[in-house]
Amino acid sequence: MIYKNMIVVIYDWSGNLNFSFMMAGIESIMNEYFVSLSNCGMYKAEGRKRVFYEKIDFLNKDVKSEVEIYGSLKRRKDIDAWESYFLYKKSNHGSTMILEASLNILKIESIVELMKRFSSISNIGYGYAKKSVGGAGGVFEALGVTFGFPKSPIEKKKADEDSRWFDERLLVNGSQKMRHLKGMFRSVYEVNIINDFHLSIDIDGRSLRSVVTEDEDFGELIGLNNGSYIWVIPEDQVARIRKCVNLAGGVI
Repeated sequence: MIYKNMIVVIYDWSGNLNFSFMMAGIESIMNEYFVSLSNCGMYKAEGRKRVFYEKIDFLNKDVKSEVEIYGSLKRRKDIDAWESYFLYKKSNHGSTMILEASLNILKIESIVELMKRFSSISNIGYGYAKKSVGGAGGVFEALGVTFGFPKSPIEKKKADEDSRWFDERLLVNGSQKMRHLKGMFRSVYEVNIINDFHLSIDIDGRSLRSVVTEDEDFGELIGLNNGSYIWVIPEDQVARIRKCVNLAGGVI
């Protein structure tokens, strides 16, 4: 499988992390990505129809609850040919931010810096960053929506995982599970945005915090503000560590 993009997702933050603050941070830290979003694309805000633009200043857009941006489109009609993608959805029942662009534009170093900026005013909830093949698949996965009908046992397993994640945040009879904010992982990725509850998971008699601190193969833990952390794992160790966390009962 050829990965050409990086996708970054955060869920269910608290505090004053709004669209304007996000865009200001992106413009400052990920300027190439910001420019790609701003040049020749399509956006849909607050449930209205999609609007095509040749150039737009998102720093001055007043978005309250929802916006979806397809940046650097070559043609108005070819919306799937975007080079950069951004989604912001905020509600009383849960919030989502998705960034996606090429690996050359969205790098782990800049992702860490952006999360540091976000955490300066808010607990940034839960999230991840991982490589993507591009297209709609990574976005559907982030939202917990199965992309197409499963045709094999592997695809069925993936669809079941997506369904469990979707149910985790679904409002049913006035409540939500939201266990990703209480120490459980959707999965384990190269970049994980977590909190103290996640770090208390027991891995063979030791807390995850202790394991990461003492075993360099378990990656690096970066402390942010407002109770948030970034856990960065070597790419060649992700599958092994995912299995450890899963055996410990830490995966949804």
